Amino acid sequence: MIRNKILHTGLAFIVLSLISGCSAEKNTNLSRAYHGLTSHYNIFFNGYESFKKGVKKTDDAFIDDYSKILSLFTYVDEDIAKQLAPEMDRTIQKAYKVITIHSITAKPERKKGEMTEAEEAFYNQPEFNRWIDDSYLLMAKAQFYKHDFHIAVNTLKFVISEALDEKTRKEAYIWLARTNCELGEFREAGRILQFLEDQGPIPEKLMVDFNTTYADFFLKQGEYSEAIPRLTQALSEVRRKKDKYRYTFILAQLHEETGDNGKASDLYRNVIRMNPPYEMTFNSRINMAGSYDASQGNSDEIKKDLKKLLKDKKNIEYQDQIYYAYGNVSFKENKIEEALDYYKKSASASVSNSRQKGKSYLAVADIYFERLEYQPAQTYYDSAVSFLDKEFPDYEKITSKSENLTELVRHINIVELEDSLQMVAGMTDQERYELIDGIIRDINEQERLEREREINQQYNTMSYYENERRFRGDIQREGNWYFYNPTALNFGRNEFRQKWGERKLEDNWRRSNKSTISFESFSGQENMETPAGGNGKPAVADKKSREYYLQNLPVNDSMIVLSDKRIASALYNIGRIYKDDFLDYERAVQSFEDLNRRYPDNEFLLPSFYYLYELNKEKQNLTRENHYRNLIVSGYPDSEYAKIITDPEYFVKIRSEENKVKVLYESAYDAFRRGQYEYVISQSTIADSLFKGDDLLPKFKLLKAMAIGSSQDIRAYKYSLNEVITDYPDSPEKIKAEEIIAFLNKSVPELKEEEEEIQAQEIYTYNDSAVHLFMLVVNRLEIDVNQLIFNIINFNLDNYPQIEYDTQGEMLNDSLQVITVRDFASSTDASEYTRRLIATGNIQDELQNTRFYHFIISEENFATFINDKSVTKYDKFFKNQYLR
Repeated sequence: MIRNKILHTGLAFIVLSLISGCSAEKNTNLSRAYHGLTSHYNIFFNGYESFKKGVKKTDDAFIDDYSKILSLFTYVDEDIAKQLAPEMDRTIQKAYKVITIHSITAKPERKKGEMTEAEEAFYNQPEFNRWIDDSYLLMAKAQFYKHDFHIAVNTLKFVISEALDEKTRKEAYIWLARTNCELGEFREAGRILQFLEDQGPIPEKLMVDFNTTYADFFLKQGEYSEAIPRLTQALSEVRRKKDKYRYTFILAQLHEETGDNGKASDLYRNVIRMNPPYEMTFNSRINMAGSYDASQGNSDEIKKDLKKLLKDKKNIEYQDQIYYAYGNVSFKENKIEEALDYYKKSASASVSNSRQKGKSYLAVADIYFERLEYQPAQTYYDSAVSFLDKEFPDYEKITSKSENLTELVRHINIVELEDSLQMVAGMTDQERYELIDGIIRDINEQERLEREREINQQYNTMSYYENERRFRGDIQREGNWYFYNPTALNFGRNEFRQKWGERKLEDNWRRSNKSTISFESFSGQENMETPAGGNGKPAVADKKSREYYLQNLPVNDSMIVLSDKRIASALYNIGRIYKDDFLDYERAVQSFEDLNRRYPDNEFLLPSFYYLYELNKEKQNLTRENHYRNLIVSGYPDSEYAKIITDPEYFVKIRSEENKVKVLYESAYDAFRRGQYEYVISQSTIADSLFKGDDLLPKFKLLKAMAIGSSQDIRAYKYSLNEVITDYPDSPEKIKAEEIIAFLNKSVPELKEEEEEIQAQEIYTYNDSAVHLFMLVVNRLEIDVNQLIFNIINFNLDNYPQIEYDTQGEMLNDSLQVITVRDFASSTDASEYTRRLIATGNIQDELQNTRFYHFIISEENFATFINDKSVTKYDKFFKNQYLR
């Protein structure tokens, strides 16, 4: 027993001796080994495992968007990054623990005698635990994955400056380049990558990271040709299968984007051979069709593959993409009608893929537009814009084209409508009534058919519930899950047909009358709005009455004049849009000539002549060009158009006048840079008087303020900046002036104090006889507001039992709460109440550990205070007026 006790005591002594000898404050072979071993296989290992878990979580959660070039890395999703806190925070904590507990900065005992160069270098190194550098780098990576990019930058710079290991430093450089790419700092990222390349060979284990980072650097800037060699190099070095097929797919996309369809097709085939997940295999096959080159061979093989995809039940949700690929092949073979049909089928089949639906609509719209069929083009462009997201390539151009077409079609519809109304107005009464009665008969027939459909649907619904009752008994007897039970499955199919009929799988399938485009029953008719009544009479809304159709017919001279004006205006705008927006010169000429033929004295005669002069000049039709030139010069010699035609220097003279203000500003700016501030101030004043309304005046005003700030006192500077804000509230210079004022207020606090003093006197009014409130402002994060309100109510009950004071609380901002007690007949009553309340013990107890404000305030000023939300501003007013 005694012997065992001695043994245990001895062992404990040895362990304690080892631990004390391994202190991070000592630097011996034993301490370095102990801290290195503990860092690596205990703390760092656990941190790295947590990091790997977070990376896997990112990879598993990331969803690829195959309608775009895939992202090289999965860490780009902001929403996923927010979910990584548990794993990455643990990683950071473990790395921090290694650094704080196991860092060895103490110097080892110096050897007697002269040390070798290697021994001297070892002695002088700042850190003696190699896992410290790795821990800092691991911490930076975790910060990066959390999208704490600015923090990661600082950590990586520290690793670069302090790390002893060359490989660790170069890895930190690569991650620093990645971080700058994510921040959009491409110039800095490019500098780092070039610096790394110039520094000599990069460790083999880092080559994949280096080349993928370089490729991503180019990809993010849309420089696809430059990205290809970098990604090709990375692909030759990468070992992980998942990375291989991902990089190959992206490389195929890049070759397709840069026009090398043959190489793209080969790479897509390589992806399929690697047996990736089905979605990537499917998109590789689809993209192979997209990269088909009609000049290089026939499409039989591709169409055969697409047909297989279409028949495969797994691809029901992808039919929109398959039809779209069919359409692309047909389009490249110049089979335009066939392509149109496939694109329309694609849009019709698209259920959940809004981007694909938008692309299909866009393809249809582009074909119609190229064929100058503007009305159907407008319909499809409008649909495309509603489904495409704003990140889609050329989205703004597509939107602009859609808007221009919408305006064009609106004017075309005006001409058609007014012409139709005038035609009907010119009929005899009998002809007119026959036409209207025919329309009414059609409406009645449509309503009858709709009623029949509703009755059939009611019958089917009743039959549905009866069958369902029987069906449930069958299910219970057969005991199988719905989709494994033939009875259930057949029942479902039959009941769907009974209730809804034979419906195609498309948007809004429940509705027989869809508001979106239906490709198989597109009638071209628009819903007519109820017209406004003429001659001041109330509008008739009943579409089954003759009056509804007669009420807006131009049946007298004044109504015909108004109708003609609408037609003339529409024809002019149609010609203008054809010429300016779509460069369709033939139709523009036709519209302007039609306008002037139908209405020789129209209000657009002169500008239409000038348009026709320009159009014929563009078409090199010299005879017609001179015809319209003579009409303008002889008929309108003093007009701007005549001056433009007869004086080639006319525009130069106008531009010269416009350039005067620019020259003046450049002169003032150069003077500012030379320190000639009085000259700047005078030039800005001259510009303000000579060039009223010019776009450069806000810049002049800000430059003047800067000159004042450089030559006069700070208050004059701030006053002139406030003038910029007041005079030009919608300009970028206003934002710059506000930023400078914020900086001045922070640098010189008394400026803000003075400004608030002035503003307080402007927005608040003093009236001591007005109804007042007691107001207490507290930080709700530092105090129990409910308890405080409870104490105030108790105080009121104990001290003012005869008066029913109203005590309320409301939020001023995220942290401040306002508690009010009302109403007091005057400021004197409110002041006396405040003095007694604040002196109360339990109120003082609640307020002792927080900063608070207490005021009296009139009802009018309280409304201003709640709107202004500045406690310090009212505090100044309160002290000046109530505590004088």
